[in-house]
Amino acid sequence: MHFSPEHGEGTAYHYTDAYGLLGMLTTDQLWATASLALNDTSEVEYGEQLIKKLWADAEKSRIPETCVEFTDLALDFKFKEFAADGLFVISASLDGDLLSQWRNYAGNDGFAVGIDMETPLSVVRPLGSSPSDSPPTTEPNSAGMVRVFDPMTPPSHLFVVPQWSLVTYDESKQYEQATAVLSDTIHTTPGPDTAEELRANWGSSLMVARSFLLTAAALMKHPAFIDEREVRFLSSKAYLGDVEEYRVRGGRLVPYVPVSSNEGSNKWATDFSAKLPIKSVRYGPGSDLRGLKVAAALLDRRGYTGVQIDRSTIPVATN
Repeated sequence: MHFSPEHGEGTAYHYTDAYGLLGMLTTDQLWATASLALNDTSEVEYGEQLIKKLWADAEKSRIPETCVEFTDLALDFKFKEFAADGLFVISASLDGDLLSQWRNYAGNDGFAVGIDMETPLSVVRPLGSSPSDSPPTTEPNSAGMVRVFDPMTPPSHLFVVPQWSLVTYDESKQYEQATAVLSDTIHTTPGPDTAEELRANWGSSLMVARSFLLTAAALMKHPAFIDEREVRFLSSKAYLGDVEEYRVRGGRLVPYVPVSSNEGSNKWATDFSAKLPIKSVRYGPGSDLRGLKVAAALLDRRGYTGVQIDRSTIPVATN
């Protein structure tokens, strides 16, 4: 594959309120929110428009006709509607003390939780869940490569490799990523049979192509938002079955999937929650010394000893 998201390295800061921090430390889980319930449900549309325009303007005379037809069909879907079938997102920032993040996600007395992006995370699979597909072997081969899916039995549902990835704001890099994922889509065209036989077997290949197209779009944002320095942990229900849980936020039901540390060989899922890779916790701009001590005691009580804890240096309240 040519398309490869830029993996997150170092620390991702997940901004949350007191309820969120307490939930994380009590369950040893992060909650990846369903894309249809995100604050801005139109976010993937920016990347969708860029990718589709690039393909519309592309010179196609040297591309085999069948590949053009397949790519046209692969792009003939609404990215947002496809994402609603099982894309889940955890948003964070590379900046651990950013006023806009405090205001939008954590509040006056919220927290920026520093997560080590080098530690693998996976969806926590409920007991008795029945995945619809068999996951590929995820142990690296002799060349150090890990198989994402078995091309002989590709997944029948939207799939996203569970990992932290950087959001791209630079337009030139966005076009590089869009060009790469379109190239992969062209090369995903099944073959070498007759055109009629090809079209009869396009279903699973379209699922693969659209999953990568959606992943690329979900990691693109308008350059105006570059100060957010956002990173995203993307995941899906592939190889898991119906694993989503539900919570209430703002009076609405919000689907999510629990995510926890996973040092096992199956990168797609884990059967139990383990201690999250929390490196630090920063209390918000409106915090005081008493609140700092309470948060430190909570971390210690929940087994997160040795975690660095401090206060925001922003000298203003967030409300």
